Amino acid sequence: VGLDASLFHLKQLWNRDRISRPFRGILAFGQGAALAGIIPLVMLQQPHLFMPGLDFMIFVSGFVLKPPPHESKCGNVPSELHLQQDGIIDSSSIATLHIIGNNNTVVKPEDSLCLVKRFAYPKVYQHSGDHRFPLRPMDLNVIGRFVVQQKQEIRCKLKSHQDMLQLQLQAMEEKAEQWITTALATAPPKALMAIISPRAVGGWLGKKESTKEDGGGAPCPRQFIMKRTEREQNQLEDDEVDRSKPL
Repeated sequence: VGLDASLFHLKQLWNRDRISRPFRGILAFGQGAALAGIIPLVMLQQPHLFMPGLDFMIFVSGFVLKPPPHESKCGNVPSELHLQQDGIIDSSSIATLHIIGNNNTVVKPEDSLCLVKRFAYPKVYQHSGDHRFPLRPMDLNVIGRFVVQQKQEIRCKLKSHQDMLQLQLQAMEEKAEQWITTALATAPPKALMAIISPRAVGGWLGKKESTKEDGGGAPCPRQFIMKRTEREQNQLEDDEVDRSKPL
């Protein structure tokens, strides 16, 4: 199929379920670990676009894929960057655990260490096994502790992100309040001024009245402080007067 097609397929799988079931990490073995080792390099070329939200990776018997002869790129990664192995990937953004079998004859330990060198602050666990996924209790404990640690760090990141969103929301609310206040002061709506202005504006031309019970402030239209039954009775009387007027 090709390396580029494989990376594109992984990207589709990652982003397809990102909202409903967000992924946070990758566990890869053998050739899969070699393919996964290219992902952080692609992310250096396409930050926040390729597999967003990737926080940690676990490589089991991984190694470095080399560009084919006479090609300048490997998986859309320039060969000079792909072959560079001096901690070019900051492990503070993507935490990595490298599991290496000391008796592995398929992927030699020194080949796995070449992948380790690509990361600035990798965690390495070496066991006495061969080219098989380590399943001893002590091996699984190492993987489990690493995953739990990443889970705790992700929770801290999410909490910090939520706090930042709350601060941004508060700042937006303050700006909106200032904008509304400025807009009202510049061109106040007539319907609002009919209530808060002591003069007759905005469609209300009737008598206004203020009482001591309402706490002071601008006078209100008389009907606003009348009981409902009184308003209805006044309306009936006004309608009767209108009907009695000659046309």
